[in-house]
Amino acid sequence: MRSLRFWRCWTILERRDGRTMQKMPSKTEDLTLPQLMAIELLLAKDLKGLKFSEIAQACEVSERTLQRWRQLPAFQAEYRRRAVQLLGDSLPQVLQVLQKKAIQGSNKSIELYLKTLGLMKSEIDVTARPGPPKDDRSNEAIDAEIRQLEQELELIEREQKDEKEENK
Repeated sequence: MRSLRFWRCWTILERRDGRTMQKMPSKTEDLTLPQLMAIELLLAKDLKGLKFSEIAQACEVSERTLQRWRQLPAFQAEYRRRAVQLLGDSLPQVLQVLQKKAIQGSNKSIELYLKTLGLMKSEIDVTARPGPPKDDRSNEAIDAEIRQLEQELELIEREQKDEKEENK
């Protein structure tokens, strides 16, 4: 089996007074050092060609224990957090590839590139407006209201005409 000891030293810090201490990230306080090491090894499993049994052995636990750890919510949350963090490191390279594809004229790449830059929205704004109010009046009632409004308008026009004559 290859030596995996180098994975253990990522949490060991040397203090100024010469003593060593273990660094425990604040979000992972409820996980042990072997669990944190298992997360790192599981993430590197495909890259390094590690087997599940090798990871368990490097963490000094059984494969069954490693399987149980993988079911723990805190373990899963930290695994996801680290995976996103590691994937985020390659984001600039991914964006460069996307940019090249967009420049070459790939419609999907252009669309994705514009969405990534925030220049194109994928959602459609739909505004629902109420329709005209329902009018249950009869034709006779509407005609009567029109006549009443015409009379009011004539009255207003007469008053305005009278005011003009008085001001002259």
